[in-house]
Amino acid sequence: MRTLPAGMIRVLTPFAPLFSERVFEHVQVLVTGAVLTPGKRTVSSALRRRPITFITRLRLDAALYEPAPPRKPGQIGRPRLKGERLPNLSIVLEDPKTAWTPITVSSWYGGAQRSVEIASETAAWCSTGPPAVPIRWVLIHDPREEFESQALLCTDLWADPGRIISWFVRCWQMESTFQEVRQRLGFETGRHWSETAVKRTAPAHLALETETVKVPRGLIERLTDAVCYAA
Repeated sequence: MRTLPAGMIRVLTPFAPLFSERVFEHVQVLVTGAVLTPGKRTVSSALRRRPITFITRLRLDAALYEPAPPRKPGQIGRPRLKGERLPNLSIVLEDPKTAWTPITVSSWYGGAQRSVEIASETAAWCSTGPPAVPIRWVLIHDPREEFESQALLCTDLWADPGRIISWFVRCWQMESTFQEVRQRLGFETGRHWSETAVKRTAPAHLALETETVKVPRGLIERLTDAVCYAA
């Protein structure tokens, strides 16, 4: 991965202990984007300056198009931004000609393995306002019909559809962890008066919530009180 010049890395190094090794890589990406971004330095603008892959849900009625056709020699006028309109994914879902591929997803939303059927293609996704975005869409169907069919999009056109799904379901584990640690231990609700208190309390809350720390609930609450008091 491309990174910052050595001089700027030396400036950022004192802040590295405040992040995990993986998160610090993202910090460097954001700093690089902020340096390269002219005008308003928003997070979105900074991200557009580095090769970031986005994965999110996609509506079944999203407007999908063929890629814009290449310009012909001597053609005048503004170039086309998109090609012909493609059928909605809701139609693809019901089309008997759709080719479904069975796959097994491990740790389906934090649970066991799950067998699903998928279909995937690339398209240009267009919504009101922003220009068309090239994406890979993945349509997920449950052969047992225990959950409704859904679609995902990924901005990496060459990403494997199975990996796109596995990346997406991992978000559930992180989101549920932060939700539970906030409900049980008051994560991000404490008021601290020193910088060192902030650095101690949040990591301690997360450590107490992890599965590697097997302690009774009552002891967790007493440890939490002790951490907050010490901070």
